[in-house]
Amino acid sequence: MDKGLYKEYLTLQEIHRLIPGHHHLLASVYLPKAKGHELTEVDIVLIHTSGIYAVESKNYSGWIFGREEDYKWTCSLSNRQKNRFYNPIKQNQTHIKALQKTLSNINPLHFRSLVVFSEGCELKSVTVSSDHVQVLKRNNLAKAWKRKNGITFSLNSK
Repeated sequence: MDKGLYKEYLTLQEIHRLIPGHHHLLASVYLPKAKGHELTEVDIVLIHTSGIYAVESKNYSGWIFGREEDYKWTCSLSNRQKNRFYNPIKQNQTHIKALQKTLSNINPLHFRSLVVFSEGCELKSVTVSSDHVQVLKRNNLAKAWKRKNGITFSLNSK
C-alpha cells in the first residue's frame, strides 16, 4: 500500500474515532475547481453539525516551517536537507472553494480547513491567523476537537 494513502487512512480512522455525534466522512473526493475544468482532490471531507471540514493529510518527517500567507513551506530533515512544498493551507483553500461551489446552498462561514500532519514531524514554526484554519499533528486531533467551539447549522441555512 502507498505510504501516503496509508497515512490518509490513519487520519480518516482517527477522525471517525474521535468525532462525537452524527457525522459523515468522505475520502478522496474529486471536485471541479471553482474556476476552469480541472479537478481537485480533497483527501477527506468531514460533514458534521459544527461545519464542513476539508482535511488535507500530510505525511512528512522533520521540522516543518511555514506561515499561512507563504506560497511554499519548508521541511528540514536531520541531515540538514531542506525540502520545499506547496503551502497546505493554500492547497486546502482550493478544496474549500470547490466544496463551496458544489454545496452552494450552504453558508460559506460553515466551511473549515484542517491540515493534519503525521506524527513523524515537528511543527517547529507554523503560523496561522485565520480562525477557520487549523494545522496540527494527527496525535493532537482529540485535544483540538475538544477545545474547538463548533457552530451548529442546518444544511439548508444561508
